[in-house]
Amino acid sequence: MADSKPDKGQRTDWVLVIAIAAIAFLILLSLIWQVTDFIADGRLNFLIPWQTAIAALIGFAGLIVTTIAGFYFANRQRKEDARLARKSREHQAKLDRERDDRLREEEARALAAALAAEFGLIVRELDFYYSQIQTIAKAAPENAKH
Repeated sequence: MADSKPDKGQRTDWVLVIAIAAIAFLILLSLIWQVTDFIADGRLNFLIPWQTAIAALIGFAGLIVTTIAGFYFANRQRKEDARLARKSREHQAKLDRERDDRLREEEARALAAALAAEFGLIVRELDFYYSQIQTIAKAAPENAKH
């Protein structure tokens, strides 16, 4: 299933778009006020105090919005990173357990093979000693006759 969340780059882009839009709105507002002042007075004035206050409030609101959005997206990213790190640790622990199980299995097979080889040697030695005893037992009645 496709994840509908925007990636980190898209989130950063939206924060930048909001900041640029707020600045552009301030510039546009300033130009509109300057043009209306020019039409009314016939001269180009700088912003008057109430226009400056409104522009400052709009700019401050834009700054607050971008700051909150930045903290929100940073917090979401931190949580996502923590979730991915936890999944990575769990996956690594699973791989470690599987590797340990394989090593134990290989060790058990090697030990079983060594024990089988040792048992085979013991059986051959017992067979050799049994044949020696058989040979001695057959020779004993003949030696008793002499």
